[in-house]
Amino acid sequence: MGGCFRLSFRLSRSLSRQMEFDADRYEALVSGSGTFRQTALQLRTLSEAWREVDRHNGRLWRERRLLRDMPEATALMASRLDGATLKAIEESLERQATRYWDTHPADLDRIRYSEALAAPGHLHDRRPAAALFERFADHCQRVTLAYYGDLGLDHQGAQLQDSHSLLQASQQREQALDQLQEWSGRQWRAEPWLPLHLPVQEAHGALGWQATIDLLRQQSPEIARAWESAEQEQQQRAALAYCLSWHQCGVNSWLSDHEPLDPATHQPLYHRIDEGRTPAQQQLVPVASLYRRRLELALAKADDATRAAATALMQMSGLGRDFLRLREAQELAGRFVAEYRHEGGEKADRLSHDALVRYRDLALRLLKKADRIAQPLLDGETLGGYLRLRCPHLQGEPGQPMAFFEQSQTLIDSLSYAFARVASEVASGCLAIEREHGIRGIRLIARVGATA
Repeated sequence: MGGCFRLSFRLSRSLSRQMEFDADRYEALVSGSGTFRQTALQLRTLSEAWREVDRHNGRLWRERRLLRDMPEATALMASRLDGATLKAIEESLERQATRYWDTHPADLDRIRYSEALAAPGHLHDRRPAAALFERFADHCQRVTLAYYGDLGLDHQGAQLQDSHSLLQASQQREQALDQLQEWSGRQWRAEPWLPLHLPVQEAHGALGWQATIDLLRQQSPEIARAWESAEQEQQQRAALAYCLSWHQCGVNSWLSDHEPLDPATHQPLYHRIDEGRTPAQQQLVPVASLYRRRLELALAKADDATRAAATALMQMSGLGRDFLRLREAQELAGRFVAEYRHEGGEKADRLSHDALVRYRDLALRLLKKADRIAQPLLDGETLGGYLRLRCPHLQGEPGQPMAFFEQSQTLIDSLSYAFARVASEVASGCLAIEREHGIRGIRLIARVGATA
């Protein structure tokens, strides 16, 4: 019976494609075959613009901002797409082909079908389709709010903004992130956070401004390798913790399809990663000292806003290890809860409960520290205030471990975003100060097409 269903399901794909061709035939008969290619291209352009708008909107949602009218923003974004993007969209029409099991024919096949009809059409009106609606903007705004509702977003607590303001703010955030990479000579990675809260080492205390940056440039290959290795270690830690947890329950497990857990090797490795004692992480300590010295020298020339952001950055850096432990705990809790729900069992029950309790305890401990860190860039005045605004349920009693876990799912993402936002703003400010004072950056090679 199941085989018959799958066969009929696949055979119906051809009928589905034919239905699309029939719909295209009616479109061509009404508006003419000559406009079909342009319409198909316009739909692809709007689709690309929608993806960009959704990405920008998602970024600013982390700052509790949302677009008031997403269709309006999509039209605005489509008008801003550069020539290279538009050319790539047009070329994509020629590359797509219809496969046997597709439910929809490729756009190029639909264009050829419609143009072959050579239909003159009956209606030729160049006015926008919005003219067919009364209060079109009101409809668009209601559709936007419905979209947020389908996503489960609490848009009541968000500040709805017009398209120009939000897209401009998001592009400014992107530019700041680009400037962070430029300021760091492409060394900077999302994790682990550089321990900028540590004081400048004695060996670096007497370095001048340019000498500090020159030393960072000279060590750039080693810094990049160490930071990449440290990042890979953090990606490995959750798998190590997961397997070691099962090992403590007497269950053998595998780190991957080709690597079984070896407690004698992997237990010490996990502790070294967790405590920051791996060679890669140790190598980043003097790197952090150089960056802190560089910051101090630039901040001596900075305004109050840049100094306040830099203070927040250095204080937030002290939460780096707490952040990584919390993210690991969140991942473990999710995996153990899913396994218990799927398979049951006393061991899985115990592991899931312990993981949920540990996650809640680590989160509350981190929030307590975050409450003492003032930050000038996001809502909430303090880092803890911002995190609670992003996770409103955290403003009351913590409650049961499972409820706390479910209600704090945006905590890790919010903390990561806050650190990146502050770091990029500080780097942007320091980069401008260094340029103003004739200080050469880490990367001396100009981009192609730029002035050296």
